[in-house]
Amino acid sequence: NSTNVQVKVNPFKHTCQESTLRKDTISRAKSRWVAEEVKKWVKENQQVGPQRNCRRTSKISSR
Repeated sequence: NSTNVQVKVNPFKHTCQESTLRKDTISRAKSRWVAEEVKKWVKENQQVGPQRNCRRTSKISSR
């Protein structure tokens, strides 16, 4: 048996706020914490998309 792997590249620019612009004044949230928060939101509503999660995460990390 052979295994095929398909890699897709998103050609569109993301719409999340860049935390690198603020990295001198605000430290970044740890990716594990962000993943845990997103996991909670997806459990609450399985219909939520990645763009909505991105916006919601950037609101929390900008506090």
